[in-house]
Amino acid sequence: GIRVRPMFTTGARVSLPDLLAQTVREGLGLDTCLGRVQKASDGKGDERAPCADKFAEFLGCCKEPLALRGMVVAHTSQVAYATSSEAIALALPYINRSVGADVHGFAHIQSLASASQLFGGLVFGLLANKYGSRAALLIAHTSAVTSATLVATAQTPTHLLLSMLPYFSMHGFQAAAQVAVE
Repeated sequence: GIRVRPMFTTGARVSLPDLLAQTVREGLGLDTCLGRVQKASDGKGDERAPCADKFAEFLGCCKEPLALRGMVVAHTSQVAYATSSEAIALALPYINRSVGADVHGFAHIQSLASASQLFGGLVFGLLANKYGSRAALLIAHTSAVTSATLVATAQTPTHLLLSMLPYFSMHGFQAAAQVAVE
């Protein structure tokens, strides 16, 4: 099992997130491993971190520090994107009802979101190839934040319907996949 060493002074309150972060860092050896990967990637040392090989194998990439960093970015962004997308999907029926729309209005919202994603995916792929994976990831996440903000601030069914338009460029998984293969 994972043992947690006290990292706070006696009498200090320990928050659950801090305790979990400490447990994960110690259990996976992230403090020492990521420090060695950074040292190797900075060119200040040519020692290879043995745990970098384990991370690379787990993430499915080659063992070069740059490739490893790209895969960490891709996986982290996918988790953030999936979490926000699911949060919107779960809250949308309740928000739809709160703005006074009925089930037909919700069907229109879902149809517009699906059509925006379908046609946007085709255009997004071309733009991502032209401008690169970093721009694609930035556009995808900016669109997700924009859509979430518009959904959260919608006051009428029309505003809620219009909040689905950023779905046109909301392709975080597609952008993260491009980051992963570069």
